[in-house]
Amino acid sequence: MNISDLVNPYSYIMQLRRLLYKKGIIKSESVSIPVISIGNLSMGGTGKTPITLYLAKYCITPLGKKTAIVLRGYKRNSSGYLLVSNAEHILENVERSGDEAQLYAQGLPGAIVICDEDRVRGAKKAVALGAEIILLDDGFQHLRLKRDLNILLINSDEGIPSVLPFGKGREPASAIGDADIIIGTGSEEMQRGICTRSIIGLIGLYKSDGSYTESSVEIFQGKKILALSGIAHPERFLKSFGPNTQSLVSYSLQDHVDYNLELLGKIIVKAKSENCEMIATTTKDAVKMLNLYRAMQQKDASIPPLAIVHSEIKFTAGKELLFSKIDDLFKK
Repeated sequence: MNISDLVNPYSYIMQLRRLLYKKGIIKSESVSIPVISIGNLSMGGTGKTPITLYLAKYCITPLGKKTAIVLRGYKRNSSGYLLVSNAEHILENVERSGDEAQLYAQGLPGAIVICDEDRVRGAKKAVALGAEIILLDDGFQHLRLKRDLNILLINSDEGIPSVLPFGKGREPASAIGDADIIIGTGSEEMQRGICTRSIIGLIGLYKSDGSYTESSVEIFQGKKILALSGIAHPERFLKSFGPNTQSLVSYSLQDHVDYNLELLGKIIVKAKSENCEMIATTTKDAVKMLNLYRAMQQKDASIPPLAIVHSEIKFTAGKELLFSKIDDLFKK
């Protein structure tokens, strides 16, 4: 435990809350299908979204299970229950769903995606829609919904932060004991648990002539790139490029940033002033700004090509253990 947590009343409140759920004094509710929670102890930045995408793809193929993602839908302009995707069609735009839900809907065409601040209600709606397994996004602190597999993500580069307001932690380190699986998502190996790192996979390139091509990371070699990101840890995005750029110009924005014409105009001016040959951004940013950027390209052929960087999860340890735990959920 961090020293500051010993004198932090909020840290003890969170410990008491977890204890009350363990003792059954505060009741948790269950649903009739397995629930996997993916969460963390800190305020974002542990790679939760790519891990959730990876596990959902495993549940869909090869397990063949109708999979639902249930999440709050941070910074959406709607509230309450919202069906973003019914596993066949995307039903809501990014403004109403939020960027993470839209990313799931676009990246998982075979999954149900539901936003709901009340995760119990959202889970029950998923069951009613025919889901066979639920992935609870950012669910480690959402104790009101019982889970069958509790996955905790820890940024192994940063360790366990102090609890609010002294740090970015949501709970003290004592909560780690409730995790069934620990996944380290930084570049350093953890002493125990499962280890992953993020690498660049597919690159989707949009040019001013209206063309779209798919390529690999080699497209960046020898080029000057403006690296645009509105995520919790932009340094991770920069690090993922490795040696593949001659020169990298960072343009980092706040997490969950809202894009508009004025902001994109400033980004394009920066790219041109630095003689960047293209702008590269994350899939999380792309769901909010791609259509607007393409419209700007149609009006101005001098606007740089836009490269959408699809990150992939690479397991460096423990992949088989994780998958076996998921497989076991369907053997009960």
